[in-house]
Amino acid sequence: MLGRTFSELFANPCAVLFRLQSKAQALGRAREDIVTRKGHVRLSMNTIDDAMFLWRLEVLSDRGGGARAAGALSLPTLTAGPTDTVLYMNEAFRRLLGGRAKKLGCVFSDLPIVSGQTHKVLCEAGEIDSLVAKVPSHGGRRDVYLLPGDSLSEESVSGAEWDAIEELPVPLLKVAKSGQIMSANHEAWVLLGNRIPKSSWMSDLMKGLGRPLVDWLAETIEGKGTSTP
Repeated sequence: MLGRTFSELFANPCAVLFRLQSKAQALGRAREDIVTRKGHVRLSMNTIDDAMFLWRLEVLSDRGGGARAAGALSLPTLTAGPTDTVLYMNEAFRRLLGGRAKKLGCVFSDLPIVSGQTHKVLCEAGEIDSLVAKVPSHGGRRDVYLLPGDSLSEESVSGAEWDAIEELPVPLLKVAKSGQIMSANHEAWVLLGNRIPKSSWMSDLMKGLGRPLVDWLAETIEGKGTSTP
């Protein structure tokens, strides 16, 4: 049975197979990228006739993305499933924790994770605070990144640390207290349509919800107006 065949490759294979087969029966074909403990794979299915289907399992790690790219990141990175099971954790994260965690509850003491907020990480050397970026993926999975410093201010992110942030699939800006944009990663350029000329200001690119953006920046730096659900 396919469920038994894939059981050693990824968690809850029956649910994945049922989801793909239902979609393929409706559309003729379906595919899904899946994170496993051994890397990223792509499972695809095509309908041949009413009683026959063609399945294909493809390893994506050798294409420069997936687990190999995540493993090369200097930032601690993990992938979690919809039930908070840790499906993948790169070497930087494992060094920080002193080993591999099986559940997000063994990594963070203040779940649920909220992207852009500071969370408490249960490290081998003790609990530390870290800014977290969370990126949704297929099937309820999400990639979680620990960002350097407790804020993306001019003082906390620079040099090699910003080079690592450049690789993240999240739009990020490095902004001075004055509101001037110091740097932008690739995803921010894409989001803003490459409209970030040299010496740009936040106010040149976006509005402040009825208030000057410099006021929002000042309150953020002072820790005002932030909350954790």
